[in-house]
Amino acid sequence: MNRWLTWTLLCLCAPSVLAGCADEAWCFNCEGPVQDLDAGQETSWPDGAVADGFAMDSAAFDVVTNCGDTDTDPQNCGTCGKVCEKLPGTLVTCEKGQCVAKCADGWLNLDNDIAKNGCEYLCTQTNGGVELCDEKDNDCNGLIDEGFDTKADTQNCGKCGNVCLFSNAQALCKQGVCAIGDCLPGWADNPTSAVADCDYPCTQTNGGVEICDNVDNDCDGSIDDGVDTSSDVNHCGACGNSCVNLFPFASASCEQGACILSSCDPGHFDHNQNEADGCEWTCESSCNTFPFAVGVCDSQGVCSMGACLPNYFDLDNDPATGCEYFCVVTNGGKEVCDLVDNDCNGQVDDQPDTASDPLNCGQCGKSCGGAFANAAPLCQGGACVLGACFPGYFDKDGVADNGCEYSCESVCSYPFATGKCTPQGACEFDKCLLNFYDLNGDVSDGCEYACTLTHGGVEACDGKDNDCDGSVDEGFDLQHDPLNCGQCGRDCHVYFPHSTVTCQPELGVPTCQWTGCDPGFNNDDGQASNGCEYACSPTNNGVETCDGIDNDCDGLADNPPGGVFNPPLTELCPADDPNDICSSKTVCVAGVPKCVQQVFPGEETCNGKDDDCDGQTDEDPDGSGPLNLPQIGFACGTSQVGECKFGVTICSAGAVKCDGAVGPAAESCDGKDQDCNGVVDDNPSGQGQSCDLVPGSPGACTPGTRQCISGTLVCTGGVGPST
Repeated sequence: MNRWLTWTLLCLCAPSVLAGCADEAWCFNCEGPVQDLDAGQETSWPDGAVADGFAMDSAAFDVVTNCGDTDTDPQNCGTCGKVCEKLPGTLVTCEKGQCVAKCADGWLNLDNDIAKNGCEYLCTQTNGGVELCDEKDNDCNGLIDEGFDTKADTQNCGKCGNVCLFSNAQALCKQGVCAIGDCLPGWADNPTSAVADCDYPCTQTNGGVEICDNVDNDCDGSIDDGVDTSSDVNHCGACGNSCVNLFPFASASCEQGACILSSCDPGHFDHNQNEADGCEWTCESSCNTFPFAVGVCDSQGVCSMGACLPNYFDLDNDPATGCEYFCVVTNGGKEVCDLVDNDCNGQVDDQPDTASDPLNCGQCGKSCGGAFANAAPLCQGGACVLGACFPGYFDKDGVADNGCEYSCESVCSYPFATGKCTPQGACEFDKCLLNFYDLNGDVSDGCEYACTLTHGGVEACDGKDNDCDGSVDEGFDLQHDPLNCGQCGRDCHVYFPHSTVTCQPELGVPTCQWTGCDPGFNNDDGQASNGCEYACSPTNNGVETCDGIDNDCDGLADNPPGGVFNPPLTELCPADDPNDICSSKTVCVAGVPKCVQQVFPGEETCNGKDDDCDGQTDEDPDGSGPLNLPQIGFACGTSQVGECKFGVTICSAGAVKCDGAVGPAAESCDGKDQDCNGVVDDNPSGQGQSCDLVPGSPGACTPGTRQCISGTLVCTGGVGPST
């Protein structure tokens, strides 16, 4: 029991000993040995210990050995005195008597050997753990800026953040060096520059071949240079110098850069050999003296008679009378017996054909007509002979003079049909009369079926015998025919426009059903009841692209799935500056990719960002100083009472902070108003606490109370020792 008592006394006295508490009245006057109440033995204080000025002896001081919980204590893990080693970047704990090391926040074990060198890599993920080209290990994998090709990346050429930009040209990155690429449309390399610069506003025209048009067609810096004006009639000798219509009534050519008269217009001649007035002479005005004929001027301007006018002929070969004979060619210009000059040679019925013409047989006007009964006469060698018998008539007696005397047609007939006579005069069945048909094949009753062909004789579904075969609407399946579904004329296409359809029985009733869309049409509203209402044919293989066309035929143009084109739109915008808030993006506008600004410059505020996108952060907006950002330069703090003082708001590290302000604090007994309530030393710290003039206040001594008097804590009201 004496050991625990010893420790208890030591703990009671220790605060005075360690703090030098000579003025603390509560510490006992531990002078000399302390009696062990249990065993009656004396125990001394450790050497050098002082309690209120008294020395203590440690000769009899005893210590109890106890190292705590060896299951969880990292200083005594598993056994007393076994300290868990703390390697760099680790947090060490003792779990079930075993030392366990874990990586501390911000430290990583990249080599997976925590027992050897702990968590050797200090890193904090940035940019959400996604690697950027910023000379930092954003994903904390031990590598910096991996995945970025600074030899070819125009956004990080040579080093991170070095963006390749060229006015009027595409930018390239070659082996880490920015290089100018192809010129943008409308620009070309400056002809006066030895290097590519795309500084010359020019677009090649006419395939880059220079012509006379006051335009630099080949973009070499010169207009209409090198054009051949030696033979061009529109630009002869110089651009714009035209030879066209230069010489009246003549065509011009360009030879060695000079306009010359090359040929006269038809009917015009250069009699005076003066190019200035062109081909000044014409004979046409005087070459019209030939009656009913056209005058013709030859190459020397000599007038002569040309062709006769229509229906006029020159029979006397005298130009003075022109084409004196009027005549209209008939019968193709072949002479016949008609008292007309058919060939317009000035003679009527000269040398006509009378050897074979039955109307003029042997001579003009002698006709063979009526010479043979019921037969067509012929003219052979200028004589009339019996020709072929008329249909139904026969020359049974072989006598030509009475013609074809026999006919069987008067007795050769069948009901609603005609008969025909054979060459021998026998009567046979021929053909049915119009709108009558022989369906039973029995000639005795002729054509017994009366019917009128309709629908072109092709059977239609209309309740009629269109082909007159004795059956009505044969060959039509009203149960499955989509053109006649359930009844003739019920076309399923009418119910579902621009659609493929079928007719199928439903509960025994033939019903029209929608099966799909005709080519070039789509059912965008998903309703079969109105068919395929949207006329559209997929383009670009049905993949939506930025062209103002509904490529996938969903009813909308330029609307890729999720708003993202595949392949993506070529980025037309320069890279956004990560230090400002402004941003732009290439989007599809009216079928054309365009760079559109998404976030615009705003008012500069204190937030560590470039709000007005001028390349500076948290700067003075007007540049005149002092810094006059919103919320900056204003008084801040709690008050100006007592020790409190107002500060002023400043912008620091991207945040508005109060600089120089002094706020309320705990009141101390020092003659000042630290809590800033307008009262000095009101209820300061320590006031009202009990104080002993003599520790324990034995005898007549009594404790007092601490009071703040004139800025000093004084123990008042107590009774101390007296003599």
